[in-house]
Amino acid sequence: MRTPLVLLLIVALSAAPARAASTVVTDHATTTLTAEYTGVAPGGKIALALAQKLEKGWHVYWKNPGDSGLPLEFIWTLPDGASAGAIDYPTPERIPVGPLVNYGHEGEPVFLTEITAPADAAVGASLEIGHEATWLICADICVPETGVFALSIPVVAAPEKSGPASALFERARAALPVPLAGDAYFSVNGGTLTLELPDDISGDTYFFPAAEGLIDPAAAQRVSRNGERLHLAMKGGPSLSSISDRLDGVVVRETSAGREGFSLSAQRRETGGAGVAASGASIAGLLAAAFLGGALLNLMPCVFPILFVKAASMADAAAGHPGAIRRHGVLYALGVVATFAALGGLLL
Repeated sequence: MRTPLVLLLIVALSAAPARAASTVVTDHATTTLTAEYTGVAPGGKIALALAQKLEKGWHVYWKNPGDSGLPLEFIWTLPDGASAGAIDYPTPERIPVGPLVNYGHEGEPVFLTEITAPADAAVGASLEIGHEATWLICADICVPETGVFALSIPVVAAPEKSGPASALFERARAALPVPLAGDAYFSVNGGTLTLELPDDISGDTYFFPAAEGLIDPAAAQRVSRNGERLHLAMKGGPSLSSISDRLDGVVVRETSAGREGFSLSAQRRETGGAGVAASGASIAGLLAAAFLGGALLNLMPCVFPILFVKAASMADAAAGHPGAIRRHGVLYALGVVATFAALGGLLL
């Protein structure tokens, strides 16, 4: 499948006149690659927008797709000395699909990136850009789609903005999450990931981690306040144990005024003495509950008579010697504890 696309790209690059936009129509989307400026300076940067118009009811995915899906894949064909930057995604949305929750985009999402021209590019020449984009688009079913684009950007001394593209780039940048004002921290306690934010993040709040598998996307996120800080508690996912000392992502708040996204990089905050005490109290409660449950189990009809049989067997084996009875009792207790410790370790 890759060979025809590459051949098509080569033909497009060799035949296309200077142009700053390229459009591909697929089964469920119309996608256009557009340059912000009519030209680029030697060694300069030029912003590109991959703008999509999705069929109603269909969606594509954020860089962390949530419970299922795949993010965008970009393959660039660039001149020697040129380079492409990362993809800037618009603020993601939660998209329920049955019992799952995906992170993605509906409607008309725009994805931004930057191309850096070669420093030795000659004024009067053209920067030939080949681009192959692959996306997974889903409704009740999912379909992989691919677009092959070609741009030819003149190399100029003083680039100027493209008038027709200005509104598109303005809308695209308005849809990006803005940096969070204030410090953010996170902590991990058992299977719960807690994010701590400034208290001015109000309204319906949801956190989208940049890395996959850190949380359960379909689980509710519990919001609480402690003084001037907001706490967002999330059920951990399968990759929670691999989290580093930094947590990147986007927190979204929805109010009557609209929807806003804030990008953040939270630092790990270790739980202090209060957290340790709470953990200790929790363990003590679990041990007490386990002891009570074991005592109740011994009163069950299937267990209670066996205790007398075992006690009589131990007394008979000791033949009236108190030391032997104690030794049998200790060994019996150690055997029970060791057996259940081994079973618990196997389960863990």
